[in-house]
Amino acid sequence: MYYYAFDSSYGYNSTIRLGKIYIFSSKEYMIYFIDINRDLKVINHAFRVFTRFVKQYLFLLKIKKFFTPKHLFLTQTGEKSITQIIMEITNRVL
Repeated sequence: MYYYAFDSSYGYNSTIRLGKIYIFSSKEYMIYFIDINRDLKVINHAFRVFTRFVKQYLFLLKIKKFFTPKHLFLTQTGEKSITQIIMEITNRVL
């Protein structure tokens, strides 16, 4: 299964809904749509970058409840870095 999202250089397209994620069984379907509608651009890279930031943000929200004042003290004294504490919490919880 191949997932693609499209954008149009004209700002609209009558056959494809812009920004919607379409699922194709082969790459030939995507090539056909691009060949027929020359104004379409594939915007998968932008979605991947956006989802990476969202996943990281949600991950930090999830482990925030396990962050204690002891961890804050360890970072202030320089015994551990934030990255080390995040890895410690992740290994303990997950």
